[in-house]
Amino acid sequence: MPFDPPFSGYIQPPGVPPDPTGDCWRGPAGPQGPPGPAGSADGTNTTVIATGSTTPRYLPDRFADWVHVKDFGAVLDGVTDNLAVFNAARAAVSLNGTIQVPRGQLKFPNGISAGIATPVLWRTDGTTFPGGTAPIVTLGMPGDVTEGFFNGNKYFGKRSALKGPGATLRVDMLQTDTTGGSINDICGGISVVTQQNLGNANSVWGIALVGDNFADASSGGMVGIQSTVRKHAGGDCWAIQTVTLDDTGLASSANGHGFVGAEIAVRTHGLDDASNAESYGGVGIRNAIHLTLNRSNILPGNTNPDDLTSFAHAIWVSGDSAATKTYVGSVYAVGMSMDTYSVFDARGAGVPFGYTDPVAAVRMLAGQCVDFNGGPSLNSTAGNYLQYTTTGTPRLRYMDGAAELWAVSDTGAWSGSSLGYTAGNILPALGSYGGSNVGFQLPASARIIFSKGAPAATDFATVEVQRSTNSYATPTGAPSNIVSVLRATGVVGANDGATNWGSIFQNTTSSTQAGAACIGGAFQGIRLAGSNSATWAAIINVIDQTNNASSVASGGITAGEIDLRASGADDGANGPKFGGFGLRQLLQMQIVRNDISQDMEVSTGIWFCNNLAGGGTTHNTYLQAIGCQVGVQMYQMVDTRGAVAPASYTDPMAAVRMSAGQCIDFNGGPSLKSNGGNYLKYDSATSKLFYYVGGVAKWSVDASGNMRCAGTVTGSVTP
Repeated sequence: MPFDPPFSGYIQPPGVPPDPTGDCWRGPAGPQGPPGPAGSADGTNTTVIATGSTTPRYLPDRFADWVHVKDFGAVLDGVTDNLAVFNAARAAVSLNGTIQVPRGQLKFPNGISAGIATPVLWRTDGTTFPGGTAPIVTLGMPGDVTEGFFNGNKYFGKRSALKGPGATLRVDMLQTDTTGGSINDICGGISVVTQQNLGNANSVWGIALVGDNFADASSGGMVGIQSTVRKHAGGDCWAIQTVTLDDTGLASSANGHGFVGAEIAVRTHGLDDASNAESYGGVGIRNAIHLTLNRSNILPGNTNPDDLTSFAHAIWVSGDSAATKTYVGSVYAVGMSMDTYSVFDARGAGVPFGYTDPVAAVRMLAGQCVDFNGGPSLNSTAGNYLQYTTTGTPRLRYMDGAAELWAVSDTGAWSGSSLGYTAGNILPALGSYGGSNVGFQLPASARIIFSKGAPAATDFATVEVQRSTNSYATPTGAPSNIVSVLRATGVVGANDGATNWGSIFQNTTSSTQAGAACIGGAFQGIRLAGSNSATWAAIINVIDQTNNASSVASGGITAGEIDLRASGADDGANGPKFGGFGLRQLLQMQIVRNDISQDMEVSTGIWFCNNLAGGGTTHNTYLQAIGCQVGVQMYQMVDTRGAVAPASYTDPMAAVRMSAGQCIDFNGGPSLKSNGGNYLKYDSATSKLFYYVGGVAKWSVDASGNMRCAGTVTGSVTP
């Protein structure tokens, strides 16, 4: 074969295949290399170097990195009994080791008992029960954890969890970077992001926790979720925060669906008649929301007020500080279908340590009102209401729309447009008994009536006070039943500072399908039939371990914040709501019967209590049970017009119910700890309802309807 240019190398040896380069030539053979290690039939002496690594390892050592049930003879055909195989695999695993279970159908191996006592991890790969439709989510002995994947779902299961602390899944996050960053940069230990697309009619939940509690009352309770944030320095702390964002920019009627910051549902049936010494009346253990405000460090024997723990608000409602204001139809409202004995019950509240004035069941600023006839809509003009005004002569007045029907000044002087002694009016006779209180004295059968227009002699009153038909020359004894006449709530609050985020659950929807819902997070605690265990859907704790007053610790603490962000009027049609419209609620509480054939009771919608765990003589103090940020614009603080009395209840539904000695303060002063200004208070010792200016009584009415005042009585209202 000719070559160009001529080749002077070695001729290709006979019987040797051509050189791979295709030129039919190769160089001379090199020297013989050293012999390799002796092999074995089972690969015992065979070494391998994993791709990307540098160190050769023997195959048996390499395979022993994982304990695999097939190495012990497992057959995953859905029929074979693998109990002995799984026991052998568990006996082979070391402390905190992992056992691999491959894809297949497994006849569940009940009774695994071999190996170390401490838990191990079983890792499945699409392993199912016989039939291939249900995944295996728990294996092994008590305390063992199973990690698996099936049909797009990741599973973590713990088989018969051991006593004591310990989580099936734990996520630790330690932020050590001490420079840079912003409060708007959200760092979360767990971040769940979901999206619901247009046309999807499903309810998409960012996170759902479901627990089944089969324990009895002597066992531990079940909590759907528990969040604890410990404060060690001046930074703000929130145990949980929920935010619902309406990015449509439309009024609620145009969106077609409700918009709720957070929903808490308690579903049960039967009466709430269990004993509860901390609940007023001694019964009732069901609560839609249970708020506990506790000291993190109790100092036994300490009575120094400076060492007491106080909270500005148990519930605080704040608005938007932007130029375009946020308007709230009602800070606190009751749905049209809700039957309740009391919308707001303050009878369990006690006087803070060192506070000499009565507890204010409702405290408001001058100019705000208690509206007894609020009209048909959420933003109705005030109808028949009590209001303390500083315009002209400072006075407490009763209004019918824009008309002032009667008033009492700070000096105790009464004035009104109809004070003659006729049916439905007040007898202008002065009397005095039981001390220096001077006021109106009514016959035993008379009533004080607030009404619209000119009521007939038999008309019922808008506000009515009645006692026994007996008449006494002087007050005797105490009433056996306390009847609340004025029932309302008010919120006064203050603004707070910067924000830190502990965890975020975010769910975004663009669905327009009827019935679809978007829920950022849902927590459920389910107590099954036959169980007596206490059950919570969620507990939220913030623990301030600085042991300082809030002014010293600088940053505020909040057990839970609910934000609702939207635009436009809340004018969406809503039949169950009073007024027939309004789809936005900052907080929605719902009680549902499990069995619609049975009546069901819940003792309290929101319950405030003190926990004095650890003893001592110091006190927990609420400066306010419900507070409101200064300047928040709203039509009413508390709206009870949607509530109706239960079917078997013959008394009127109480919008506010309080204990004797507490008061309604119409002019609360500038601070959270202000003494009572102008307030109504019932005194059980004298069986009288008093009106006070500061600490001085200005008028009273006794159990027989006799009234006295400290000032003069006039026949017209003097502004």
